[in-house]
Amino acid sequence: MIRIVADQNIVAVDSFFKDIGELVKVPGRTISNTDLRDADVLLVRSITRVDRALLTGTAVRFVGTATSGTDHVDLDYLVQEGIEFADAKGTNANAVVEYCLTAFAYLRSYYDGPTMGCQVGVIGAGAVGSRLLRKLRALGFETLAFDPLLTPVDRQDLESIGVRFGDLAAVLASSVVSLHVPLTTQGPHPTFHMLADKELDQLIPNAILINTSRGEVIDSVALKRLLASRPDVLSVIDVWDGEPKVEASLVEKVDLATPHIAGYSFEAKLAATLRLARALSEHYELEEGGGLRGELAPNRESISGKPIKCSTDLDSLLLEVFPLRQISDEFKRNVDHAVEENLFDLARARQVDRHEFSHYQIAVQDVSPPLRDEIETIGFVVTAPD
Repeated sequence: MIRIVADQNIVAVDSFFKDIGELVKVPGRTISNTDLRDADVLLVRSITRVDRALLTGTAVRFVGTATSGTDHVDLDYLVQEGIEFADAKGTNANAVVEYCLTAFAYLRSYYDGPTMGCQVGVIGAGAVGSRLLRKLRALGFETLAFDPLLTPVDRQDLESIGVRFGDLAAVLASSVVSLHVPLTTQGPHPTFHMLADKELDQLIPNAILINTSRGEVIDSVALKRLLASRPDVLSVIDVWDGEPKVEASLVEKVDLATPHIAGYSFEAKLAATLRLARALSEHYELEEGGGLRGELAPNRESISGKPIKCSTDLDSLLLEVFPLRQISDEFKRNVDHAVEENLFDLARARQVDRHEFSHYQIAVQDVSPPLRDEIETIGFVVTAPD
């Protein structure tokens, strides 16, 4: 029988894997070499470092991560040892995009934030960045992207909808700068500390900086210095250098600070688990394992008890569905206690029931066609009132 060791917090892990083999669930931060001695399969999230130290001497022949990022996995070691690997790249892309759109709503509501028509610069046009660019174009934003690794075909596809491309300096001159790159230290375009003092100094007055990629993509010392000297710059930071231990003084300076939850949605996590189940089934030449139980299928619910009558209500709707301000306030209140590693994880775990916009049916009355188009473009399901 296949023995599977899995992070206990992978969504629906029982439903998908219990029928494939013997399933052993372990807290992700404590998975050890001893836990894997007799394991054939290891399933992790981003909090588990997968490398020689963890796997040497074990029987593991398949590693899967229920995440888009893979910087926590020593891929070269897996190749060297002939261990098959699967990730969940792209499954959380829509969740991250919706986080960014809600952050825009937050900034519009409480600051002089981005308005329709302003230029948004996107660094990284992969699974997440390209989806964000498409959504922004549909909403009427000017967009400028920087991604030296993008294929000509993918670039042409984005250019066909009006996305422009420029160098890093040009993108940094945008009203909004949003980061969507993997964390890399090698190759011609490493992203580790790609934004340091020199780059951050290029942000224009009243710029907005958003990072939902990896904390180490921005030099945290330089970021702290920037926020101390440039109160005009607004910041939305979801990822942090040194997670789960974060620097309280930096968190306090950020306008919207959240504990690595941009890609956290029920739908994204479910899709990631399904991706791993399919990859594992292919590896062992099994029939597709698991399968959704009926109670796991997302049910739509209506959250609109009030008609939406003007564009400002769109922002209120986004913040009702995804209350980023409250999440940020709570994170800031508790960050002084983040020396306890599980605080960061607990803050993330509280978001496990977050649903994406498509989960909700919004009954819209007395709304202009342009506003209805915006609501549907953002991803909500719009229904006629009863």
